[in-house]
Amino acid sequence: MNKSGISRIAYVTLLALFCPGCLACYTTRTVDVVVTERKSGLPLADSAINVGYNAKIYVPLLNKPSGDSGKTDRNGAVALRIADFDWGQIVLYGGEQRDGRSSLETLLEPRIIHEGGVLDTEGYLVRLTPRPRWPTIANCIEYVRMAVNPDHDKASAMAK
Repeated sequence: MNKSGISRIAYVTLLALFCPGCLACYTTRTVDVVVTERKSGLPLADSAINVGYNAKIYVPLLNKPSGDSGKTDRNGAVALRIADFDWGQIVLYGGEQRDGRSSLETLLEPRIIHEGGVLDTEGYLVRLTPRPRWPTIANCIEYVRMAVNPDHDKASAMAK
């Protein structure tokens, strides 16, 4: 073995010793989240909603997605950047604190980030609607309407 081959082996060995971990593959997209109380149907207004990630592997994950947070509007709607992270858990939480825990706490599957859907959690209904990656003509028209008329209800516009 020549000198350059030995230095390559030493480099790879040092890299493996000092940089243990894995890399996850995922995409991130904007998802419109609407939270309503299950019994009354009232929106969860002016409440902080967060998304976080818990890795389920025992080696460090070098590129775990960063969480996102936002505050719901009067219709219970908030837009969050969510990754379709399948190396662990995607946790959506928020609402008022009860006994040190959020009143809304649910796990999301990567599939719902792409397809959308409604989750029936303990006390809340959570509707997730992924935004398209590329703008469509209908979306462009709707965003122009929202820009021209600031009182336009975003949550009802996205529900159409």
